[in-house]
Amino acid sequence: MSKKLTGKSLEKKLHNMGTEELIQIIMSLYRSNKSVEQSINLQIIGDAYHDAIVAAGQDEELYKLWKDRLESVLHDFAGFGWGMEEYICEKYYSLPWIQEDNG
Repeated sequence: MSKKLTGKSLEKKLHNMGTEELIQIIMSLYRSNKSVEQSINLQIIGDAYHDAIVAAGQDEELYKLWKDRLESVLHDFAGFGWGMEEYICEKYYSLPWIQEDNG
């Protein structure tokens, strides 16, 4: 069973580490933080796009106003990865007005 790490024991451990070990830890924390930040940003973008799609799907005039921007986001996320391309594409093509424009 592993011992619980406390603030005091962590501080002691850090004081006993060499510079290279500390740099590696700091860089790992930095990369983890950036990854979480990226994930949060993608969630915010996804939520905002979803809200715009719902609003545009309920109001054809609103769709006409936002059509170019919604389509631009669709193309901007092509090949993006992380499941965002599929999410954006699915939301965009769920609009009832898209079938009418293409049909």
